[in-house]
Amino acid sequence: MNFDLAYLLYLAKAAAVLIAVALTLRARIKPAVVWGIAGMVGVVVVCSLYFLFSALGADPRIGMDYRIFWGAGRDVWAGVNPYAPDRFAEHPFLQPPSALPLFAAFALLPFPLGYIAWSVLSLVAAIVLVPLALRTLSAQQRLDGPLAAGGGALSAGLPEVVLLALASALAVSDASMLTTGLGQLSLLAAVVLAAALAAQARGWPVAAGALLALATVKVATMLPFLLLFGRRSDWRAWAAMGVTTLALCLAAGNPLDLPARLTVVPERIGQLEAPGQVNDYSFEGKQTDSILGFEHAFYRLGLRDRTVIKVGQYAAVLLLGAWVGWQVLGRDRLPRAAACSLVALYSTVFLYHRNYDTVILALPLVYSAGRARLAGGRARWLFAACATAILLVLHLNIDLLKTVRGLSLEWGVWGRIVQAVVLPYGTWLILLAMALLVWGARAKEKTCLPAPA
Repeated sequence: MNFDLAYLLYLAKAAAVLIAVALTLRARIKPAVVWGIAGMVGVVVVCSLYFLFSALGADPRIGMDYRIFWGAGRDVWAGVNPYAPDRFAEHPFLQPPSALPLFAAFALLPFPLGYIAWSVLSLVAAIVLVPLALRTLSAQQRLDGPLAAGGGALSAGLPEVVLLALASALAVSDASMLTTGLGQLSLLAAVVLAAALAAQARGWPVAAGALLALATVKVATMLPFLLLFGRRSDWRAWAAMGVTTLALCLAAGNPLDLPARLTVVPERIGQLEAPGQVNDYSFEGKQTDSILGFEHAFYRLGLRDRTVIKVGQYAAVLLLGAWVGWQVLGRDRLPRAAACSLVALYSTVFLYHRNYDTVILALPLVYSAGRARLAGGRARWLFAACATAILLVLHLNIDLLKTVRGLSLEWGVWGRIVQAVVLPYGTWLILLAMALLVWGARAKEKTCLPAPA
């Protein structure tokens, strides 16, 4: 990326984040200013896409993940097992067999054309994700009934100009742009999961279950969302999810091969987590700086025994999951919109994730921004802080973290402090946002203020 475009990109990112935070704090900003920043974001994103497309083929990092999925899809059409050791060496993917029909659809087009089409669709998904999140959360809010709306209808705090600011900040974020550049599936999973929750709230259990099955393309993101399907009436969604997932698995291969394919996925995950491999969280890893989660954080806190780190990760995930489950399913449960937002935050530290997976945080971003604009007293500031933390996670800059990591290795004791505090700041901010969201949702509000015009 040339210097002028990089400079404009950072300017657009800073402007989009600042305007989103300001509007969350109920600052009075002329709509023309917001539209101007949105226009700048649009220009930057389109120029970035043009740069990606023009450099496609010259830079192997562009479309790297899409190429892997596309190669697996070609194997499906050729009748070859994509999980075979020789095929895994060529295109190492970790998705379950339910993702193979999608990969086969990718392979219907030549790689360059398919990558361009998928990038455009990803950009569209990034643009619609914020308004979709609002519709989803509003529908979920109605499940609580008119007397439990949690401080007023969420849509009342999010007029179009605020949604535009939030959508701009998401579209130009590192999470969104990296998803598009790599050809990843995170934006698809975020849209599908939001749609599944909307279908649940509207009383469409079969559609909700089918969408959950499609979201298994990012299974580690999808699994925590099952906590939100704990009502007696959700059994139809579970049944639809099971049937659809099985159908997707059987649609792309011999049914007799399915058990072997399911058992080989954990083995493949272990191979890519080995020291020096692409998913290694240690300083030896090839792409360690974009990883989120407890393993990554524990290593930077100073732990080095991989067994201890693995056990610690599982313990942390289970304990945090138990707390989230109590907030969502317990006797004193959170309002539905807050519960959806809390689960979305939890999903980004559930086992292994990278910064591009944080696009699912559009749900808690919309919720916390809307509640900050409606709430009064302490709750207002808690929600505003939560929204700000989420924006900082979405804009987690890998190049900056890589530079800081390199420098920290030469700083002795101060370097170890930086490694513990700064390098895993994405994980720390997610945990902080979870606490702020629950605290804000349970705070007794002094007033419920209408959002300014």
